[in-house]
Amino acid sequence: MSYQKFVILSSNRSGTNWLITLLNSHPHVRVLRECFNPEYCYSFPHISSIEPRLFTSLRDTFPLLFLRLHVYKPYQQEIRAVGFKLMYTQAKYGRASRVWTWLSGNPNVKIIHLKRTNLLASYVSMLLTVKTHLFMATSAAQVHPTRLTINPEDCRKYFIVVSAQQQYYDHFFQNNDMLSVTYENLASNREKQTSAMLLFLKLPQTQLTSSLIKLNSSPLSYTIKNYKSLKQRFQKTEWSRFFSE
Repeated sequence: MSYQKFVILSSNRSGTNWLITLLNSHPHVRVLRECFNPEYCYSFPHISSIEPRLFTSLRDTFPLLFLRLHVYKPYQQEIRAVGFKLMYTQAKYGRASRVWTWLSGNPNVKIIHLKRTNLLASYVSMLLTVKTHLFMATSAAQVHPTRLTINPEDCRKYFIVVSAQQQYYDHFFQNNDMLSVTYENLASNREKQTSAMLLFLKLPQTQLTSSLIKLNSSPLSYTIKNYKSLKQRFQKTEWSRFFSE
């Protein structure tokens, strides 16, 4: 059985859950979530008949076997593309790190590299999920406007780390067929961007849908209590472009 293997590569709070639901709305696609998140087997106990602790042990001890048995396994004939979500920080140690070597050495695996251009927005989103414990929402009733104060030094470190990760993995997967997508472009022109992804995966064109809604619709200047001082702090740095409000 032949289908296109792919990975959605990204950092936290960059629109990956939204993208997964969009792609999964296509009848010929299957996208799994963060298979190499330490809590994966416990968060989704229905994914296997194996007890979560044993399933986790199998994944971490034999990661490539896990990929073959759980991710890139046989599917129904109508499935033409199968992928999973892989964050920059996952599967980095021990035998699990073999996943990265295998992916980068396999030209048959395509990479959808999803980036968020405004790292301030992704940092705020990450802090909000920690504060509210809400990672996804399908109804406005689930979302409540929340404000926070940001530590400038922690913010600066986040900008540096994620920017470096984005550049590193662009190079790391230079031998794979890669499509770079930004969250901002996906949000502003979803039809055009999803059409490009379906073309990239060699899938029939169709309208993709998602029930997820944005968790924070308030301007950053409102959500961040110390926005003005933060903007001034980064005024003469390469990160000033994130403060456009």
